[in-house]
Amino acid sequence: LNYGVSVPKVALQIQSQVEQQLLFMTGLKVTEVNVHVQGVVPEKTTSTVDPNNPFADEEENGEE
Repeated sequence: LNYGVSVPKVALQIQSQVEQQLLFMTGLKVTEVNVHVQGVVPEKTTSTVDPNNPFADEEENGEE
């Protein structure tokens, strides 16, 4: 998910899509679809910040 996207709204969309696909694939109407979000893991970033000198300028960290 991108930053700012509502996790509960996405969970509801997933529930709806799963319900529709199960109906389409099996012909059975499901009574309940549960989606449990157990956590959010942020994307790994490629930071050039030196942890020993976090306030250095970009040139000092090898960036130009």
